[in-house]
Amino acid sequence: MKVLHGISDILANYDAYFTDVWGVLYHEGVGVIPTASQGLRLLKEAGKTVILMSNASRSGDSLATFLNQEGIPHTLYQHVITSGDCTRAYFGSFKKPVACYLMGRPSNRDLLHGLSVTFVEEPEQADVFVACVPHMDSLSIDPFLATLNRCLVAGLPMVCANPDEYVLIEDQKIVRPGLFAQYYAEKGGSVTLLGKPHPPIYEYAHSFVPDIPKKRLLAIGDGLKTDILGAKNFGIDSMWIRSGVDLKTTGASIVPTYAIDAFQ
Repeated sequence: MKVLHGISDILANYDAYFTDVWGVLYHEGVGVIPTASQGLRLLKEAGKTVILMSNASRSGDSLATFLNQEGIPHTLYQHVITSGDCTRAYFGSFKKPVACYLMGRPSNRDLLHGLSVTFVEEPEQADVFVACVPHMDSLSIDPFLATLNRCLVAGLPMVCANPDEYVLIEDQKIVRPGLFAQYYAEKGGSVTLLGKPHPPIYEYAHSFVPDIPKKRLLAIGDGLKTDILGAKNFGIDSMWIRSGVDLKTTGASIVPTYAIDAFQ
């Protein structure tokens, strides 16, 4: 792992940058990271392609609108891809109507709007269980165990629309759906994970720049178990933002190509 002073140290080595959002460009509860625009403008001025990749359980279009409102305009990148987009594509492949139990926020229903999906109020009425960002912040999964166990008893397969296990909010690790998926699998439930670090979201991102070989792609993120592991699984180089949620729990087996203190 090589420690960098700035992106300019490796600017000539890559043509497209798969860039994480939360922890790189934006912090929950804080807002846009001061160096975010600087890093994006540097890549734009160098003629690089920037594809934002997020495990957000919302559509890429919705995330782009949010970022624009927060001060990161569309002009600083080319595309936004989310695990929500992957989830919509997954359900769009179903040949028959499906009854879905949602564990998340009411707005998450918009993600599957227009598809052959009916939302039901009880797990026992469902064919599948979708885990999105929960409706409340929590430091543990305890408040959600009753619902998870009901879904297990009902034999529902889980679709995890956000594989993140935690998000860092004001230095606290807040539970995210990836932790639900881990519990569900440990209890014998069937789990489909959509988003980083799993290959489909990287394959989708690469489809926007098919002429750029993997050796000229760089993934940027603060999550060792998502961004950096995902890059490794896909066979591309990575740059770890060391201020992220994994700073205190660095996994020795997940080693990025580069490390840097901020996206700049």
